[in-house]
Amino acid sequence: MDNQGNKKPAGDKKHSRGEAGSGNHNKQRRKAKLVTRLAEFRDIPALVALSAKVYGSSGVTEGMLRGQISIFPEGQFLVEYEGKIVGYCSTFMISGDVCLHPHTWKEITGGGFASRHDPEGDYLYGMEVCVDQGYRGLRIGTRLYDERRKLCQELGLKGIVFGGRMPGYQRRAAKVGSPEEYLSLVQARKIRDQVIMFHLSNDFEPMGILHDYLPFDHESGGNAVHMIWRNPLAVENHLKEKKKRGRLPRSVRVATVQFQMRKVDSEKQFEGQLEYFIDIASDYGSDFVVFPELVTLAL
Repeated sequence: MDNQGNKKPAGDKKHSRGEAGSGNHNKQRRKAKLVTRLAEFRDIPALVALSAKVYGSSGVTEGMLRGQISIFPEGQFLVEYEGKIVGYCSTFMISGDVCLHPHTWKEITGGGFASRHDPEGDYLYGMEVCVDQGYRGLRIGTRLYDERRKLCQELGLKGIVFGGRMPGYQRRAAKVGSPEEYLSLVQARKIRDQVIMFHLSNDFEPMGILHDYLPFDHESGGNAVHMIWRNPLAVENHLKEKKKRGRLPRSVRVATVQFQMRKVDSEKQFEGQLEYFIDIASDYGSDFVVFPELVTLAL
């Protein structure tokens, strides 16, 4: 799902998007109107369609996108070409205590819903990038990465972290051995991997390999490159320590849910909606979650 590495793309449609195009066709395109903006709820159907085009059955769902936009709207960017959405990326805030250590995509993104978003986090986490490869040469991926960097600096965060795909690894695994060795060979320019090289060219630094990051990304052998971009404007502020909120004895935290009634097609879909709110409440340290009395009416 993620040009950085979150889900495997369908076929060969992805991950050369950092290359510069050439020819008259691309010159004509450059004259067209290209807009980068924040994603909105009205964009969800088009974003689902784009993700399905790029990633097939492993693409993002409407529920995931709704969760991402609801939780951290400032971190969801898209690019339009002549009014058509041709790329987007999803981002959330998280603590370095979490993102700088080994993790999987499912664990750190809350299953794609961005439910691990931490408003007091000191890093941005890139959970997804999706670009229509029919529009290569327009530097869409670079535009999205630039928006992330701007946001990181506006928020005064330390940097951006993500797990980046390494799609050339599996077919060379028998020859090169470990994913760590493969990464070293790419960095030494002895092997070409377009995704890793794109990230390196955008000033991201490898911190190591995330094993079992996304098991069904077979091209990467389920692995990902643990990438970081360090914000050069970040200033260590030791006074910005989180104030630990102490609780009085016998006190509890109760989260109440304003639940909008939605049509559901199955019990599984209904359960997924409830799990989304429960995960959010859990992240905020709630002891109980209260749903409306008629929450099961949709069934």
